[in-house]
Amino acid sequence: MAIYGIDLGTTYCALSRLDIDRDPVPAPVEFPGLGTAFPSLVLLEPGVRGPRAIVGTGARRRFLSLSRGRADPPPGVHLIRGSKNHMGSGARIEDGPPWTCGAHEFFPTDIAAMILRGLRERVRTLGYPPLRDVVITHPQKFNNRQRVATQQAGEMAGLNVLGV
Repeated sequence: MAIYGIDLGTTYCALSRLDIDRDPVPAPVEFPGLGTAFPSLVLLEPGVRGPRAIVGTGARRRFLSLSRGRADPPPGVHLIRGSKNHMGSGARIEDGPPWTCGAHEFFPTDIAAMILRGLRERVRTLGYPPLRDVVITHPQKFNNRQRVATQQAGEMAGLNVLGV
């Protein structure tokens, strides 16, 4: 049975795996070409069946492709970075949450859940044991509302959050 520790970072995420049946020492999860860092980026773009979300390095590549060197992205496209800075906030922030794509609004908890689903998918494609049971770290300064939002993001991503 594997338990994962997730550092849900503002810029990058890191992941370690503890396989309690084999080795009591946590091991970092390596992402090919990235080392142990997974970009905390989400690109939202309008799609035929609703908003399309791309996570991690694919988000950056798609954004560069869509913007074609322009400073401003096409209408309705958002490259979201640093959403963790707004965790637990329901307030509307200029150039921040909620991010609107089509008729849908996305809050920091939604974005964090997308990042966590992206991590889960990446772990699956790399052949590691399934990302299911997790402990998610947060900054010491997080208040209770921010900790609850972090736990909710994990649950929205389909993870069994053992602790925050």
